[in-house]
Amino acid sequence: MDPAPRLLRARRDECLAEREYLSLQLKDGELYQDAPHRKFQVHSCEPKNKLFNRGRANVLSAALPASQQAPDLARLKELFVHACTVLPMRSGIAGLALECSRYEAEASETHAWAIGMRMRGLDICRIPLDCHAVGIDGLKGVGWLTALGHPLVEQLGGLAALKKGWPKEITVIETPHGVIIQAGDQPQLGDVNRADTMGLYRAIYKKVAPLIEVAAKRSMAFNLAEDYVEKTEQWFMRLG
Repeated sequence: MDPAPRLLRARRDECLAEREYLSLQLKDGELYQDAPHRKFQVHSCEPKNKLFNRGRANVLSAALPASQQAPDLARLKELFVHACTVLPMRSGIAGLALECSRYEAEASETHAWAIGMRMRGLDICRIPLDCHAVGIDGLKGVGWLTALGHPLVEQLGGLAALKKGWPKEITVIETPHGVIIQAGDQPQLGDVNRADTMGLYRAIYKKVAPLIEVAAKRSMAFNLAEDYVEKTEQWFMRLG
């Protein structure tokens, strides 16, 4: 009997077997250890170990390179809204972000943390660590677009309480699974060296801070040389 069909069946059975997580990442880079300029990633926790995976988030993450030319913000917003509409999302953010190399974790995360504490509008993407931090009841941070599922909106007192007192530049888009909060017309860097107060981001942060605190306390620390626990919490709460 030809061994090829048996080998294919074995590979199929291996792929279908229960695992603690499933992850697919497509990215570019001249070297394998480079942080990606373009990336599409799906990371899903499976229920094989229910205690270990309980409450972990399944994540869809995409990245495009920063450009000197004005990005098509309308198209990017459309894609984010579409994803939050077709997927049963719990939370999400979109805006400016830094991607770390998992092959040079300490060097890349140390550099990203330093930049992130100066440019406070930047997210720092660390999948799969973000899956554990956010879970089903936390929020990574505030972005240009911040998505909250209905359970989180209710946890914060409802949509009316959430919107109360916000500047008119903050708009809310309702979706089947929750809301998307938009902070102005475009993403902000929030450079503290240029006295960028991040007024819109901070106004949103004040309302959603309890959810970010949940993620901060549960997050694995940044891979830093020293004070890594304290500095990780500082980064999560940087808009406070």
